[in-house]
Parts: sequence; structure tokens; C-alpha cells
Amino acid sequence: MSRPAFRLIACVALLAPLLLARNARAFCQATTCDPTNISEMCQFNAQNCLIVGQPLAWQSNCVTVSVQAAGAPKQHIDYNAALGSVTRAFAAWTSAACSGGPPSIAVHVTGPISCDASEYNPDRSNANIVVFREDSWPYVGGEDALGLTRVHFEKATGTIWTPTSR
Repeated sequence: MSRPAFRLIACVALLAPLLLARNARAFCQATTCDPTNISEMCQFNAQNCLIVGQPLAWQSNCVTVSVQAAGAPKQHIDYNAALGSVTRAFAAWTSAACSGGPPSIAVHVTGPISCDASEYNPDRSNANIVVFREDSWPYVGGEDALGLTRVHFEKATGTIWTPTSR
């Protein structure tokens, strides 16, 4: 079987459960409550979304996201292809039809950026970044994840830290 045909079959097999799912929900607003910390007594609603803690939010509705320069070379995804994909993904997200209208956020996708670590450093420049992991997955508990969003925030207010918020 050719490599493109195998990829197509693999993609269809991976997406089939999503296409056949009924009433699927993929969004819960994150809060400051940490379910891994038993002293916080986090509570969840029927959709398994946290209902305790401050909701996380950016201070501004204008956000910049940078794409990591390396792309995913083992998957033959160069920077330009990654940039295009991330740009289209955020365009779909910001134009989603929600019950209250589309999300009130503007996302500017830029790059390339050489940083490949998720961290917040109050003494240096920071960025919201998209990074591809092709070898080891450095996050415990996410071995089967297709993606992971790491968010650094002010615990008392839920304000998401950005390059200029601290």
C-alpha cells in the first residue's frame, strides 16, 4: 500500500469516531481550580467541566500566537505548512457559530519562533507558541493526546499571562 493511501486510511480511521459521535462537546472553560490538588476540592458539572475557581481569560481580546520554526520535519510539515494550518485552525475557531455569537477574540498568527518550551518567565520575553512534538511527549498523563494546551495564569484572578501581563 502506498504511503499516501495508508495516511488517508489512518486519518479516516482516527476521525471516524468523531464524525459518528452525537452531542459531542469539546469545550469546557478552564478555571484556576487544580483537580490534581486534592486540597482544592474541585467540582465538576454533568459535562465534566470544572465549576469551581476563577475562569481563565486573557486581559485583551487580541492575542498573538507564534508557530515554532521547525514545524514537524519527521512528518514532512515545514514551517510554511504549519503556519498555514495554524492560521486556518484559528480562523475556524474565531468564526465558530456559538449560541451567543462567535468568540470575541482576534488571533494574529505569526512566526517563526525558535522557542520550543512551554513556560512563563517574568524576566524575559514570552510568547504564545504552537510546537510539534515528534519524539517523546514530555507531559505525564497525555500519552494518547493529539494536542495539549499549557496555560500559565494568575491564580487569584484567572488572568492568562502573556508577554506583557506581568
